[in-house]
Amino acid sequence: MLEAILKKENYELVNQEFLGKRNSVFKINNGNNFAILKIYQNKYFPNQREYEANILGNLSGNIVFPKIIKSDKEGGLNYNILTLIEGKTLYVEKQENYTSLVGNYLNYLHKLKPAICSRKLENDENKIMKKAFAKINDKSLENLFEKQDMKGNKSFIHHDPHFRHTIISQEGIVGMIDWEDARYGHLETDYASFIKDQIETDCPISEIYEFSKNYKEKPENLLKHLAKIYLIDLAFKEGILNKSDAKTKEVIKVMLSNDSFEKTIERIYDDY
Repeated sequence: MLEAILKKENYELVNQEFLGKRNSVFKINNGNNFAILKIYQNKYFPNQREYEANILGNLSGNIVFPKIIKSDKEGGLNYNILTLIEGKTLYVEKQENYTSLVGNYLNYLHKLKPAICSRKLENDENKIMKKAFAKINDKSLENLFEKQDMKGNKSFIHHDPHFRHTIISQEGIVGMIDWEDARYGHLETDYASFIKDQIETDCPISEIYEFSKNYKEKPENLLKHLAKIYLIDLAFKEGILNKSDAKTKEVIKVMLSNDSFEKTIERIYDDY
């Protein structure tokens, strides 16, 4: 089907960028310009192509994001052709001042008010959490989580701004890709998602502290959302919880403690 799409759109394949459960991403060229072809897996996410196209079509402002060149179907496959953002992902290379660059990007993004066609994702969080606790079957962890106040102001958020989705050019221009989870939600989720990647890639603690300063409210609130992200990831793992999963549950408990942001991050690094 890839060949059929390339022939239909008059592009040639350059290379495969990503192959995942939700989508496959390819770098393509039409003889004049490079672009990105994103093919969505209909079985699991039948509406992702339309949703991401709608998000990107309604985004504007002084931030870098992919523009929709074309959104279509071919042989039952949904696909978008997107403009290419030049640069390297943070997963490949980190610039010295990346914490302030990404922080400024998110601060600007959260002030935007794009019109989006569906708010379904906003209403899915509680359902996901119920499934998470049902699978984990840990009442003590559930009670600890329920004590945390997760209320907050709703902002437009990327929802998944981790290292692989964050691109920085040599000139220090930040761009973000993969907008199919964007929604109106708690802005803490974006900061916490990025901090999770910092933790899991063993960034120096100083970099985590530096990035957390971009969040202007109580830094401890980030820990509640960080725990939520870890909890959901843990719940969606296949099979029975193993030793690694049990350790993750302990990390979540640490995040939900009453310690300060700094002390909690230090405990995670020291103990786990």
